[in-house]
Amino acid sequence: MDIFHLKNKLVYVLGGSGQIGKDIVKVLSDANAKILILDIKKCLNKNIKKNRLKDINFFNFDCKNRNYDKKFNSIIEKFGTPNVFINCSYPMTSDWKNSSFNKLKRKTLD
Repeated sequence: MDIFHLKNKLVYVLGGSGQIGKDIVKVLSDANAKILILDIKKCLNKNIKKNRLKDINFFNFDCKNRNYDKKFNSIIEKFGTPNVFINCSYPMTSDWKNSSFNKLKRKTLD
């Protein structure tokens, strides 16, 4: 991890509580990043070192909310502009798990 260090870098992880997001947050934590998880649920990877928990924050954020731009502006005011933004979010619709990108309907993403 010496070649991959993010000490004092702020990373926003949209969907950071999800299946992929939790593992990304773990890797970022191991690289000494300051992390803000933006998600609708709070769930951390249990393998994150306890001494790194102080550098991980959570903000309840639903990107399906049409007013997310105003909320996002308030997040930046509170936590700062990120050095890195990672999007691990996915639509939580009932038809998502059976979709393929070839057959994806626009309403699934809304």
